[in-house]
Amino acid sequence: LDDVSLNQAEFRDPTGLHVRLLEARTFSPPALDPVFETELGYFEGYVTGATDLSGAGQFWERLGFVAFLHADDDATPRLVASHREVNVTFVEGNLAAPVLCFSAPDMPQRIARLRERGHAFAPRVPRPLQRGMAAVLQAPDDVQVLLVQSEA
Repeated sequence: LDDVSLNQAEFRDPTGLHVRLLEARTFSPPALDPVFETELGYFEGYVTGATDLSGAGQFWERLGFVAFLHADDDATPRLVASHREVNVTFVEGNLAAPVLCFSAPDMPQRIARLRERGHAFAPRVPRPLQRGMAAVLQAPDDVQVLLVQSEA
């Protein structure tokens, strides 16, 4: 490791999630107003499917994350592996690919504005993610962005 190299490490977790870690960022983030909010809302983290939530939790805890089960009355059980910089959420079931997840209390209005601007959405939300107000924004390179309504 040195000041001029860009080192990386890659691994797969027990759920099959492929993770690539890069040693350093290649840009400096801009100075943002403390109340700045993106068009998509708050970045919740990455969401992927898993058949063994307990095994996923144990693996990510060994990496320094705090893992906890979260289940709403109307939601699919999910495990959140949380770290101060990023969350990885595992939903019970199979997803075709991991998605980025953003939330906001006014998500229906945000989704409507994005549709008005011509942004493309997937025809439906994958079954394990069907909870509350949600839509999947189809970003470039087939990246899917899950937009969910959060409580105020």
